[in-house]
Amino acid sequence: MSFGTAIEAALGLIFVFVLVSIVASAIQEVFAAVLSSRGKVMVAMLESLLQHDAPPAGAQQPPPQQPAPPDPLAQRVLAHPLIGASATSNLPAWIAGPVNAVRLPSYIPSRNLALALIEELRKDAPAAMALGSQIEHGIDTLPNGAAKRSLDAFIVDAKGDLDAFKQSVQNWYDDAMDRASGVYKRNAQYMLLAIGLVLAVVLNIDTLRIGETLWHDPQARAAVAAAADAYIKSCTDKPATAAGCPTSATPKTPDSTATDSKTPAAAKAADDAATAALLQLRTSTLKVASLPVPMGWADLGPGPDGVLGWLNRLIGWLLTAFAVSLGAPFWFDLLSQVSNLRGAGPRPDRADADD
Repeated sequence: MSFGTAIEAALGLIFVFVLVSIVASAIQEVFAAVLSSRGKVMVAMLESLLQHDAPPAGAQQPPPQQPAPPDPLAQRVLAHPLIGASATSNLPAWIAGPVNAVRLPSYIPSRNLALALIEELRKDAPAAMALGSQIEHGIDTLPNGAAKRSLDAFIVDAKGDLDAFKQSVQNWYDDAMDRASGVYKRNAQYMLLAIGLVLAVVLNIDTLRIGETLWHDPQARAAVAAAADAYIKSCTDKPATAAGCPTSATPKTPDSTATDSKTPAAAKAADDAATAALLQLRTSTLKVASLPVPMGWADLGPGPDGVLGWLNRLIGWLLTAFAVSLGAPFWFDLLSQVSNLRGAGPRPDRADADD
């Protein structure tokens, strides 16, 4: 086999990985919208940020007739209009109604978070106090815990400058959202791995079988390589919002890049995420189905022979699942590089080279 054959086979296999990864990412995005995964990760991180120490074990509980203690600070901040206004189901209306999706904010601008927190800290302070004193009063009344210690440190560091205090709160929140972003990315990759394995088994997407076909069938290899070249050109020419291309994928993490956006814009972007994912799912599924490579359970002839045959197929499925977990952008970048290598071809020998 020539160098060009190997490159074409690799190009075709990577193209399959790109399309299957887009399908898996679209499914993952729909699940994230239905389950409000971004909002749950962000809210959990915010609750951890604003937590207070739990009462010691065995501590006497207040009698039932006494009023309940005030809501935790995180819950009060989340209920503030500046935060609650960004809550969204992350689903199109025709889906959100039937599934009754949980409405949580997917993104909270750091400025809104700081303003809501300051408002909650000062609202029970005497009106005659200066604003800075009201904030200090609110911090002093907080239960002991990480939030109180952190806010005390910000007040001391600000030296009476309210803008400096607000900036410290924003930076504190952005750092927490960076950690939330890492948690979400890790969870999303695990989900992609699981979705990839399900797709590999249900649709019988066997990497080893596909690779063998592309290696030995010149017509299939040439057709898939040509489709890959056309796909690269199409995705390069289209805008980033084009369906069927990795660059059109919606944001996958509740990262701090959204903290400077306007809340309505962030909420609208989250609301549109599932609609874009459904379009991605349909477009990429059709592309996968059109490829002349062995996928699916129909017309594949007899099943694998014996234990070794099934083990071979299992390895092929696992390779597909692992490839999907790397994500469509990874494979698209690699696809472009291999395509460029194929276009350049091997470097010819110099004319004056020794024989």
